[in-house]
Amino acid sequence: MNLPNDLTHSRGINLIRAAKSAHNILTDLIASLLIKGPLFVIAGSDWLPGLELARTIHRNTTDAKRVLNGLYTIRTSTCYELFDSLASRRSNGEAIFVLDFLYPFYDANIPAPIHFFKLSQCCRELQRLAFYRPVTVIATDTGVESSDDFVSVLTSVADRTFSLESELETVKQIILF
Repeated sequence: MNLPNDLTHSRGINLIRAAKSAHNILTDLIASLLIKGPLFVIAGSDWLPGLELARTIHRNTTDAKRVLNGLYTIRTSTCYELFDSLASRRSNGEAIFVLDFLYPFYDANIPAPIHFFKLSQCCRELQRLAFYRPVTVIATDTGVESSDDFVSVLTSVADRTFSLESELETVKQIILF
């Protein structure tokens, strides 16, 4: 993982483009950010690291209860909820981590012009929040055709962009003879 260590210390928007299968790496990243200080996580999809996050934190610190008490989470299922979650955040100083930011914009029941309007509103809120604290946004590759248009809007407001690929598991064959 070639991400900088100062994701929770420098103001601005950090965009991380991640592979769909990078959940283990994202769990480790959230754990390392949470150990450094309070973290507010907004999940744009159903996935939030739960038990595995607690296990990772327990492996890396002796004060896991205090660290886990610094985690605040919200789940959003629509682009409207995502906007409301971002707009209602005040500056408490904790870093913000948005998982699967683009996922709510793929809802087929909402017309495309509204998706782009809400995306631009969410990007303005990200910029407002990033003026006071570090904001890290995860854009997971979904393979959806309109994804590139959404990613280009998000990339235009990001201060730094990183790519996160999932690590390939090595399969070990046991020699029987």
